[in-house]
Amino acid sequence: MTELAVPADQSPRPMGLVSRIVGVIFSPRATYTAIAARPTVFGVLTVTLLLSAAMTLWLLSSEAGQRALAAQIEESMRQAAERGQEITPQAQQTMATIVKALGVVAAVAQVVIAPAILALMAVILRGILNFAYGAKASFRQLFAIVAHSSVISAVVTMFSVPLMHYKEDMVSPTRLSVLLPMLPEKSFISSFLGAIDLWIIWWICNLAIGLAVVYKRRTGPLAGTLLSVYGTIALLIAAVRSAFN
Repeated sequence: MTELAVPADQSPRPMGLVSRIVGVIFSPRATYTAIAARPTVFGVLTVTLLLSAAMTLWLLSSEAGQRALAAQIEESMRQAAERGQEITPQAQQTMATIVKALGVVAAVAQVVIAPAILALMAVILRGILNFAYGAKASFRQLFAIVAHSSVISAVVTMFSVPLMHYKEDMVSPTRLSVLLPMLPEKSFISSFLGAIDLWIIWWICNLAIGLAVVYKRRTGPLAGTLLSVYGTIALLIAAVRSAFN
């Protein structure tokens, strides 16, 4: 493994919340260097989670979002009926209630559950990378890096949610399969491309920059490893979907 040398007397200047949010997008290496030196998560989590929750609440509570959800549920019920499963009136009523309440439930779940997921991700990455590199990066550093990488998710949410509202479609507009609509819907390649999302690729590359800063390594090999794991998961998802189609 190649370790990057960093001058011992070079201490990054502290950055404010807005500077860190903007910097993660436009100058991630310098920004993550400052974050690793002074790890903090509260401000960025507050902004990104509230923004994402607000966009989710707006989409799922809007008339267009409600229609899209109802259409999705109706399609699922139709497929279940084709497989011989009985759809009772009570089940249909329950689904209608879920559609009406899903916006609030999803928004609250994002605010409550997302921090725990990000913390767990930091724990896993710290355990693996500390072992792989023989380093001693702290949990605070890893949590701060992972939390700030969620800025990418918030930015994509601001872009994708209005498109989903306009199209009345709950499918992410940044999935690769959206670019190739001519592919058979239930084919293996369509399922594979449907599991690959461009925003996740961007997020992985951005996160890899932050991890490379903390561990003083090159970004390329880290990003390549993370993208390979993501690609493997997408292949497994496509295989499972193809098996049940």
